[in-house]
Amino acid sequence: MLIKHTICSFCSVGCGINLISNNGKVVGTYPYKKHPINEGKNCLRGRSSYKDIQENRIIVPHQKQQNKLVESSWEDAFSLINESLKSHSQDEIGIVVSGELTNEENAIIKNFAESRGIKNIGFYSHNFPNFKGYDDLSFANYEDLKNANFLFIIGNIIVDNPLIGRRVFMAKDNGVPVFSADYSDLTTTSINSDKHFKFFSFSDFLDEFPNEIKNELNKDSIIIFNILESIDNFDKLVEIVKKSNSKILPVLPGSNSFGTMNYFLPLDKNELKELLSKIKVLITVEADILTYDDGDNINLHNFDSFIAIDTSLNGTSSIADTILPTSLWFEKSGTFTNTVGTNQSFEKVIEAPETTNSIEHIFSEL
Repeated sequence: MLIKHTICSFCSVGCGINLISNNGKVVGTYPYKKHPINEGKNCLRGRSSYKDIQENRIIVPHQKQQNKLVESSWEDAFSLINESLKSHSQDEIGIVVSGELTNEENAIIKNFAESRGIKNIGFYSHNFPNFKGYDDLSFANYEDLKNANFLFIIGNIIVDNPLIGRRVFMAKDNGVPVFSADYSDLTTTSINSDKHFKFFSFSDFLDEFPNEIKNELNKDSIIIFNILESIDNFDKLVEIVKKSNSKILPVLPGSNSFGTMNYFLPLDKNELKELLSKIKVLITVEADILTYDDGDNINLHNFDSFIAIDTSLNGTSSIADTILPTSLWFEKSGTFTNTVGTNQSFEKVIEAPETTNSIEHIFSEL
């Protein structure tokens, strides 16, 4: 039995976590007391994430035959894909990645796209924009939470991102007032706030931003949020932040969403739909697009060819014409950039099944 340290892939906070492996399989977790972000604490979903991502694991290539996915060889799968790529122009090919890839994998995919002249590429950012365009904003780090004199939380941070929630509780214990806002007034965050605001539209809430919150915001206050209805929401929030000179702490959904923004254009739902409407060949890389749907009926059936590079059989990959199985997060080494912009490296915990291939190998073959 072996214990190895890595970085949790559940969200973008970047907690350290120890994984226990036995006979080449991850079987549990163990606290890692020395990690500066979470100091040995891991949330329940972080501790169980190694189980979740192994569900519906796919370890051999599959191709669609007579509308059914059947096992295939790597040679046949690559041959079919390359035929499709050669028969379509660069403008007819699109790539959708996720915020779960390492920075090194993002660089490989970006180099592939540039070498082929593919410009229809991006990732669904859950409406978070590329922060490079907001250099005049003051972004908070985790240590700043200790020194804040007021915290305003948008979303159920305490449940969704518990290790930031832990720091919120530490601030409360030090007498820091905590206000919150969300679609519900019955969340763990709302119950533990000094004052809570329920809204039906985030956009309308920002348009009519309560004076009770405005009066508390200043240069030593922090706005923490993990939801945006649209990128316009962020621009409205920026105006509030600039007027108050406060700091912001955006908590992105994917483990490496922040890092992925350094390589690919973050897309909102409408921009993602526009990309999909322009192409005839779709390549997804660990991007379960149908989970972004929310009833908006994203159609993935109208492509000449749909290639899913993924670790599991999910709603999106099961529609693909070809599935290429790749490595899970703990079967590879690399770096994630967490939500405060810190690059964190991690090492492979166990070997991937021999019948899968790395992102690097797959894109070199394409």
